[in-house]
Amino acid sequence: MKAKNQFSQKPTLTFKSFPMQKIVLSALFFFWIIQSACVTSLNPLVTYDRAITDERLSGTWKKSDGQEFLIQPVLKSDFYTHHQDLKDNIKKGAKEDSLLLARSYILEYDKECGHYTLLISFIRLNGQLFMNWLILTFRAACLVIPSPKSIGKMQIH
Repeated sequence: MKAKNQFSQKPTLTFKSFPMQKIVLSALFFFWIIQSACVTSLNPLVTYDRAITDERLSGTWKKSDGQEFLIQPVLKSDFYTHHQDLKDNIKKGAKEDSLLLARSYILEYDKECGHYTLLISFIRLNGQLFMNWLILTFRAACLVIPSPKSIGKMQIH
């Protein structure tokens, strides 16, 4: 009779084993959390015929922590006046795109080490205001250099 080598057989992980359940359930929970944060749609929420404008949205908005957001209608915005290529593309674009752009806004703000410029459009559904947004530009204002003891910031000029 041959003796069995106790180390020749690999342990098998089955779903019924506790470690495997823990790994799978943790992965599923993580995936669920990540997916619930964002909704991808092939159809935009705001369309040229449903976009709304409201002059009360324009201006500088300030949060309680001091963060400021500048919202301007696209065709009256500083961004639009400084980008001739955008003006040319609007003239060449479809009528629907031009109408949506005319009913959209530019949102600009600074956060940590960057300046963000977004194209935003609003729609009212069931009495609530919703927003579509698209990042147009991001300009880094500093470079973060990790070090073993701390993280330092270096200004870019």
